[in-house]
Amino acid sequence: MREIAILQQSPRKPPRKGYYRAMTLRRHWLRVLKVSVASVFAVVVIAYISILIAQAVSARRASKMLDALEAIRIGDPASSLKKQCRSAR
Repeated sequence: MREIAILQQSPRKPPRKGYYRAMTLRRHWLRVLKVSVASVFAVVVIAYISILIAQAVSARRASKMLDALEAIRIGDPASSLKKQCRSAR
């Protein structure tokens, strides 16, 4: 009786050796899609933030330069112009 019970059990599938790419992708395609979309979104957000920071720095430099040039009056010597331009950097 014991022998019949053993024969009726489904045989255990042997583990696959090596890397079976198709099965791995089939099982985890949603996870891969989520990670890919999140990565692309993160890269876009980081690029946008870096562009905003660069624009703010540029505006600040331009503002400092204009303030320095605005302080120069007509009739001031050229050396004061050069000095103001150097200090505004």
